[in-house]
Amino acid sequence: MAGELSVKGADLMSSISSPNANKTDLSQIETEALSSPVESPASAVEEQKATSVDDSLPSYLALKYTFFTPKRGDLCGGFCLIFEGETGEALFQTFWVSRSDSLASLKANLDWRTFNKLIPHIGPYDRVWGEKLSSLFSELFPATDRVAFFQAKTCDRAQILPRVAETIRKGYERATHYFLEVSCEYELLTRKELVEASILEEAASEEASSADEVPLEEETSFAGILVQCLPLIDPVRGKAVSELLPGDFLEVQIASGTGAGGLLQQFLKATKQPSIFPVESIEKHEDKIYIYLTINEEMRGLLTLNKDLRLRTKSPLPEKQNKSSGRENLIFFTFLGFALLGFFLAVQYLYR
Repeated sequence: MAGELSVKGADLMSSISSPNANKTDLSQIETEALSSPVESPASAVEEQKATSVDDSLPSYLALKYTFFTPKRGDLCGGFCLIFEGETGEALFQTFWVSRSDSLASLKANLDWRTFNKLIPHIGPYDRVWGEKLSSLFSELFPATDRVAFFQAKTCDRAQILPRVAETIRKGYERATHYFLEVSCEYELLTRKELVEASILEEAASEEASSADEVPLEEETSFAGILVQCLPLIDPVRGKAVSELLPGDFLEVQIASGTGAGGLLQQFLKATKQPSIFPVESIEKHEDKIYIYLTINEEMRGLLTLNKDLRLRTKSPLPEKQNKSSGRENLIFFTFLGFALLGFFLAVQYLYR
């Protein structure tokens, strides 16, 4: 991952605790109180405190890593990976690599929010090295190693961290054939912090149910098929839902692997196309936001959100480039046709 790899988002949402957290805890306590024959008020209060403490306990880890070549201008970069401690699953990752002279003010010992804000400022992103190095990360620091690192004691982590940094350094050096100087730090995070940063949803069950709660009149207003989609969140360069306009291009994930959603996924995979579609309309109903996407003439996509997230947007520029290249090919073959016609006429004239 040449350039700076950053897993966290810049412009992460401000730290505001959600009022729904207390509601969720109270509902859980009420359910258990009804199911148990005898439950004292004191035990209910203790359970509420226990569930509220869970979100404040570190359950996630952010690994911050920087690298650069001793010779200025060869390669420099970094990344920040946030993963779940119990499973090692990567929740979010920002990756950056550049051929700039230095890392500027980017340092691995910065807090994860500041690190992710500064990582794009080291220089222009090098796409060639970025694609080459980003694919190595899961191999150099797999999920099993992430779980072991998280579960280790604090004193043991201090000994394991240099070995993790060294493994990644050697992998990058084999891929780039450059000698690298690296720096690596970690930071323990709570679920509350990630929810405030929009990396995690506040209640996964609410998000799943909200996708099914589509107003009937909205679904039947389309003549074709409606495909449920999931948003891709980008706290660094994403565009807020409140700023979206019809015609903006969003990159999404198809929610279902069966039915129309499954057919769409197979088609995109076969044609090697990304799931990027233009916004057709945006509708707000009480606490929910419905974003309709144009997939084709007979198919629409639907995003259902309950908060103002920063979504991953894409530019339609590549499509225009494809059209322009088609016109260039047409002009080329037209001239080629005239040239061949002139050649045959000249040959005919010579052999008369």
